[in-house]
Amino acid sequence: MIRVLSLPLPSICAFRASSFVILCAALWLGGCSSKDLGGSSAAQNKPVSELSPYDAKDPRNYLAQSATEAEKTGDFFAAAGLWGSLADQHPDFKPAILGFAKNAARIDRPHRALGYLFAYQAKHPEDREVRFETVRTLYAAKKYRDSFKEIDALILEDSGNWRYYSMRGVVADALNFDSESEYSFKKALELEPDHPTVLNNYAMSLKKRGKIADATRAVAAASAVKGAPAAVHENYAEFLILQGRNVEAMKLLEERFGKETAEGKYKAVYSRLSQPAYWKRGG
Repeated sequence: MIRVLSLPLPSICAFRASSFVILCAALWLGGCSSKDLGGSSAAQNKPVSELSPYDAKDPRNYLAQSATEAEKTGDFFAAAGLWGSLADQHPDFKPAILGFAKNAARIDRPHRALGYLFAYQAKHPEDREVRFETVRTLYAAKKYRDSFKEIDALILEDSGNWRYYSMRGVVADALNFDSESEYSFKKALELEPDHPTVLNNYAMSLKKRGKIADATRAVAAASAVKGAPAAVHENYAEFLILQGRNVEAMKLLEERFGKETAEGKYKAVYSRLSQPAYWKRGG
């Protein structure tokens, strides 16, 4: 998980149109029970990518494909509604549970996904993917202690998973467990050296603890990794500006995004630093 960026909210008109799609899709699937779908429970848990949009025998496809398209266009309200409608009708359909949880967090409604996740977990306690999504959703819902407890349980079962340690570092940081956060990020990097997301999150933790020089080195290493997320480069630019290295920040953004885009990125970062709320929360 990288530094959270604000997401553009869809317009009212777009939301109403999306709501209409959700309603039509729900009506189209109305009356279909899980036994009407055919196939085994394993088949019902296929990834969305394995579902054919033209398979008339599996009516889940309409909502799944529509939700996926909504995500691609950034309409996370519509995506959450579509996945939620599908999860209501087919609570054992794993892609719907995961899709709803991820998009509910994106629109700042993570608590609404917890019931679906817990219900699925009760039936499939061995499913670590859903359990990990539960950890992430608890964190998004600011239930940090519950999230920390759940991630520790996962690590006991699989101590070689770098994603678990990285997430543990993020949660520990939210709880101000500095030593636990430090240990977790270093363990994640030991298992997955130079991963840009881990380095970025480690940098944010270091900055929070006032270790600006160490934080800058970590985010610089993250930004140097080929294919690093855009937000990593923006965070590096932010660190440089905080130290008065504005020219370096602009040069970095030009190298990563091109001159046409760099100016807008620079202004966005500088604007963020100019907001009182940024300093109120400690950066």
